[in-house]
Amino acid sequence: MASRRPRPTSRDLRAIETKANIAHAALGLFAQNGFAGTSSRTIAQAAGVSNALLFYHYPTKGDLLRGIIEHHATFGAEVAEVVTRLGDQPLAVVFGIVVTRFVALLASGGTEAQFFRLMLIESQTSDDHFAVMESLIGRASESLGNYLRSRIAAGEVRPDAGPDTAVRMLFGALALHVMTSPRTTAVDHRARSTAFAEEVVDIMTRGLVQPSAARAG
Repeated sequence: MASRRPRPTSRDLRAIETKANIAHAALGLFAQNGFAGTSSRTIAQAAGVSNALLFYHYPTKGDLLRGIIEHHATFGAEVAEVVTRLGDQPLAVVFGIVVTRFVALLASGGTEAQFFRLMLIESQTSDDHFAVMESLIGRASESLGNYLRSRIAAGEVRPDAGPDTAVRMLFGALALHVMTSPRTTAVDHRARSTAFAEEVVDIMTRGLVQPSAARAG
């Protein structure tokens, strides 16, 4: 019989809460001031902890980035949940929900959107940031890639389609839109992003779906 894990102590729970608070403070400051413009001291002050405690939990800024992903990045988990729940649904349905979630999370102009923009830029010049960016979208990419393989097996998607390439094309188009969209009001930005995402889904679905499956639909 498998041994039970020991219940977390109050000290363990405080440590988890402290790590989450530090990551939350770092997220806002990174999004507002950039990585170079944010000192560890500033993060510690915003989180209400000492420098020593910050470095105990997050020895480097790279560790802080991974902490932010752990505590705040929900898109990959949301995509995995969509695929688990609707994995037998047609491509247009699943892709449509995924891009809607993407727009809601990243095109709102909030802190998460600002952080995502920053990560896209920084990942081009920093190997550490690139690795974190890969982990940011990795779970979503893996889930959608496996979903496309299941739709190939089901006869909906062309067997010669490259699932991983298709997923990168989808996220690449959405990420580029986030980076290049004009800074308008949040409502207008969301409307533009939603319309763009719907067009991307339509184009990709037409390119991926088997002709026979399209006629049947």
